[in-house]
Amino acid sequence: MVPLVTAIVFLSFRMFHEGPDYCLRARQAGHTIRFTANITAKHLDLHSGNNKERTATLRASTKYYYQKHYGLSNAIIERFFLW
Repeated sequence: MVPLVTAIVFLSFRMFHEGPDYCLRARQAGHTIRFTANITAKHLDLHSGNNKERTATLRASTKYYYQKHYGLSNAIIERFFLW
């Protein structure tokens, strides 16, 4: 039986990368990750703010994700993953 995930709270991610983080941690725990195009996810709470705030949130989440899972430095993350 495949568990249904209805709500996940990621306190370290304010908006971006919470899905990949969850999948990577599930895979590391021995679970199988599968993709299906037949399922749609709906975000019930959308992040408010202007583009500048959303960009800052994306940058912070990207840095956290790559530092957490790959141990990359800020300099490498800035150069290769952030624009």
